[in-house]
Amino acid sequence: MPLGKPKLRLVTYMCPSHPVELYELVLQYLEEQVGCEATLMYESRAAGPLPDRVDPFTSDTVDIAFLSSSAYTKLLDTKNAFTELLPVTPVFSHPKNKLEEKGYYSDIIIHIDGSKHIQEFLDLRGTRWAYSNEDSLSASTAILKKLKEQGENSSFFGDKLRSGSHLNSVQMVLTKQAEASAVDANTLAYNKKYLQDGGKDVIVLESIGPLPPYPIVANKRLSDAYAASFQKSVGHHLRQSGLSTGSAHTGLCKTFRVYPHKIHVAQLLPGELERCQTYCHWFMESVTPEVKELDDWYWSDKARFYLYGYVNAQNNYRVWSAETPYSCMSCPSELKTKIVQALLNVSQKPIWGKRLKKYGVVKFVANTNDAYQEERDIQDAVKEMSFGGTYY
Repeated sequence: MPLGKPKLRLVTYMCPSHPVELYELVLQYLEEQVGCEATLMYESRAAGPLPDRVDPFTSDTVDIAFLSSSAYTKLLDTKNAFTELLPVTPVFSHPKNKLEEKGYYSDIIIHIDGSKHIQEFLDLRGTRWAYSNEDSLSASTAILKKLKEQGENSSFFGDKLRSGSHLNSVQMVLTKQAEASAVDANTLAYNKKYLQDGGKDVIVLESIGPLPPYPIVANKRLSDAYAASFQKSVGHHLRQSGLSTGSAHTGLCKTFRVYPHKIHVAQLLPGELERCQTYCHWFMESVTPEVKELDDWYWSDKARFYLYGYVNAQNNYRVWSAETPYSCMSCPSELKTKIVQALLNVSQKPIWGKRLKKYGVVKFVANTNDAYQEERDIQDAVKEMSFGGTYY
């Protein structure tokens, strides 16, 4: 019975500030590189799991989530037992990010008509200020910290208008409903071309950053779900039919002439990788068309290999087949590693790298929880401050 591809459930909380097409592209890339069937959901009402319901990690309805750093620190504060940071994050292009390091920027924007009397941040005193929401690091928290460093508070601005999203804030500045705002720089960079006259009337006064990078969060049960997807062959149908294991196995062998093949797997021992690589290089250089004994010498059914990353199945699975199966699939324990490695390597794949650059993504780099201590420090610094503006 053929093995189905593993299922991967993705969700993004970054839309509409980020284009959903970016995450659809990541989905397509992972399907190709990981060999899975992926689905994508997107939630536009918040930058992370909605507070009035069980989060999708606890309810086990999602495997990978793209969310804001503020939402991730909230998950950490709840000590959620089912979440873990995927150790990789995208790097976006920005005029200040010359070294292409992780993190993103907050762009403080004004309408070009205001540039005559607004030359620096302190010139924004008394202006109508738009912000996406109170929890946004780039739109609210980082700005409150900047005000505090200047000896000011939220009363520095005149009217404070809650727009609901970075994209709405940009539109409010463009149409002069607000005089200034702070938005996710990547929202502005991608969407500017869709604004009237290419957004030439919206200019950046100042950029703050780099801010903590966008986290990618994984469900800790991802590997278990991946393993379980391969039980939907004999075991799954047994439970549905009510047949005993012995009766089912007898029927498969006698009626369909298929037999269970068990896979034996051993991990590489220290130092073996280099020796294996040396041998493989020698083998590829030494084998010529004149060699006739390969089938007998190298590829007998009894050969045992030390494997890493890809095997026929885990030790406790059987592959039912009329002949010895030679197809490969990922070890469940290696799925997260495959996803991380695929993302880290995307910049080395010209076609995919070019597609991602359309959305401002330069590459993916390693990421750790240490990157979010800055978020906590900023939140602690302004915990007594708030915009508390009018809803727009």
